[in-house]
Parts: sequence; C-alpha cells; structure tokens
Amino acid sequence: MSEDVNVEHLLDVFTSIDPSSQDIWGACADFMNNLFWHKPRLVTLGPKIEALPDDHPSKPRSLYSLSRLYYSVGNWAEHKRLLTPTLKLWREQGDESQVAQALIEISEANRQMHLFEEGIQRAREASEILGRLGDAARQAECLIILAYILCGDRQLDAAEEAASHAIDLLPEKGEQYQVCLGHRVLGEIYHDKGDTERAIHHFEVSLGVASSLNLDAQLFWSHYSLAQLFSGAGRLDDAHAHLERGQ
Repeated sequence: MSEDVNVEHLLDVFTSIDPSSQDIWGACADFMNNLFWHKPRLVTLGPKIEALPDDHPSKPRSLYSLSRLYYSVGNWAEHKRLLTPTLKLWREQGDESQVAQALIEISEANRQMHLFEEGIQRAREASEILGRLGDAARQAECLIILAYILCGDRQLDAAEEAASHAIDLLPEKGEQYQVCLGHRVLGEIYHDKGDTERAIHHFEVSLGVASSLNLDAQLFWSHYSLAQLFSGAGRLDDAHAHLERGQ
C-alpha cells in the first residue's frame, strides 16, 4: 500500500472518531492539496466532506480542496458541482477573496463545458470583486478567462476588450504566465476577426514569453495556433515550420 493511501486511510479513521475536529479536517484539506500538486487522483473522503454540517468551519475549504482533485482529472462537471456549495458558504462567511476564487474556477468549468452564458456572468462578477479588492493580478487572470469564454461565444469585440484590459493590469515584470495567456487569447481573437497581422503579432509575443520561461504547454499551443493561421493563409512552409517547432 502506497504512503499516500496509508495517510488517506488514517484520515478516514480520524474523521470517523472526531468528525467535528478542525485540525483533522485541516489535515485532510492539506493532504488533498498535496495530491493536487504532486499526485493527482480522487479520494474516498468525498461523502464525509459533503456530509459535514454547513456551519462546520472546515467545510468550505475541504469542499474546495476536493473540487480541485476533480479538476486535476478533468471532471469539469463534478468540479463545478462541488464548487457551487463552496461558493454559497464563502458568500455566507463574507470572504470576498474566496468568493472570487470560486467564481473564477466555476467560470473556467463552464468554459470547458461550453456553458458560455453562465461562464460570462460568473467571470464578470469575479472581476468586479477583485477590482474592489485591488487585486490586479487575479483580476487579470479572471479577465483572460472571460476573454476565452467570450471568444468561444463569438463575442469577439467584448473578448478583445477583456483581454486588452487584462494585459493593461499586469505589471511589466512578474505575472509573465498571465501575460503569455493574454497575448495568446488576443491572437485567437484577431485570428477569428480575420486580422492576420495582429494575430501573428500577439501569437509571437506569447511565444517569446513562453520560450523565456520554458512553458512547454504554452510553447506548443502558440506554435500550433501559428501553424493553423499560416495554413489557413496558404503559407504552408511557415505552417510546417511551426508544427515542427511545436513538437
């Protein structure tokens, strides 16, 4: 039996002995967070977490940690389902920062499931909250997600506005991962608008940032996007070159 399975078994036992202990549930949340970052998989603690009374101080954090494990295995529907009561509890606690985080993640889940209308609504609410809190970095992250959702819903002008605002919020140094995403979504938007010159510019900026930070996934997608663009424009040699570089 692997070490993390042993830990999960012990936590299952401890939560049965003392289900009201904040320390034990805090340890459960920490355990699930560690799995999320280092060994993504589902756990058997879900029914116990969901059965916690709503006034248990550890319930929203435990639900959130559980939801992220479903995110890590690509189960967007279950990720969203668990975030919904988490959002309700954080609203009741008046924790605006965590409310915004839940809204951001629900927005992304909606985007993945092509539920664009709800995704747009949730992302806009999160952006408004983060603007009030003065958290520019997280507001930019939220606006980039909003831009992708709007792009998916073919609201290209609104998507361009959201992505441009996100980049304007980001500092000149730091947050380069979000800068990379912001320029990539602008590239997608301009590609969809038929503005090839601007699309190439933003894809190349994204590619440069991804290269400087060794962001392999972003390098792949930037090369892939440029390959698609050049292929559609009949520039097959350029398309082939980006496909090769993206491998």
